[in-house]
Amino acid sequence: MTDTNVSTINPQKASDIMEALIARGDLSKLSPDERAKYYVRVCESIGINPMTQPLAYITLNGRLVLYAKKECTDQLRSIYGVSITELTERERDGVFTVIARVRDKTGRDDMATGAVHIDGLRGENLANAMMKAETKAKRRATLSICGLGFLDESELPTAAPFSDLAPRPRPVSAADQLKSFASSAPERGEEQNGGEPEGEPAADPIMIAHKRGQQAREAGLQRRAMPGEYRALDRIREAQAWTAGFDDQSIPEGTD
Repeated sequence: MTDTNVSTINPQKASDIMEALIARGDLSKLSPDERAKYYVRVCESIGINPMTQPLAYITLNGRLVLYAKKECTDQLRSIYGVSITELTERERDGVFTVIARVRDKTGRDDMATGAVHIDGLRGENLANAMMKAETKAKRRATLSICGLGFLDESELPTAAPFSDLAPRPRPVSAADQLKSFASSAPERGEEQNGGEPEGEPAADPIMIAHKRGQQAREAGLQRRAMPGEYRALDRIREAQAWTAGFDDQSIPEGTD
């Protein structure tokens, strides 16, 4: 008896999809659901959180590809302990160039270049262009030392990315995320008791923010590396706790 609810995939179509994905890196032949699953798997493979939308899609040269956003490189620096060891600037023929040298927690070194055209720029426009070159160099160096060939958002052409193609992973509740964080970094009391204290919440978001600030400082990140979710108006207390942790200070009174 044949089950009419089971759909079959044309072998030739499946072959074309795999060729486009593997050989050409073109994601356009995947369905929205397949792209969402692929997106999550890519994030999981490099250890970044897909719920923060660290990657996005853009069509370049007729191919739909993923590019890395600021959230991606910030998380990679924290995960792999990437530190900026040296920045070198130079200008030639109206092009301002920054060379960023980085080192990860294993001691391996790498470098990358960021360049922008500054001929004719003055004042704030010149300052913004110079900062863009520095940002581009740092992010490209981070992706390089982590072994990733993603295009960084600072390198995107003027064409706007296709945000409407962004995947929609199955949402995970805040409580589940906090439990996951707590289980990966147990408090002293939990280590002694072998688990979470009975009858108490899995974790305090203020304490988590404070600890994440400490971890960012230890990883050699800058203050502006504060996670984007803490910049929301309804999460000011967590932002204050993150900053206190980064500055190696106790949580401010009235924050917890």
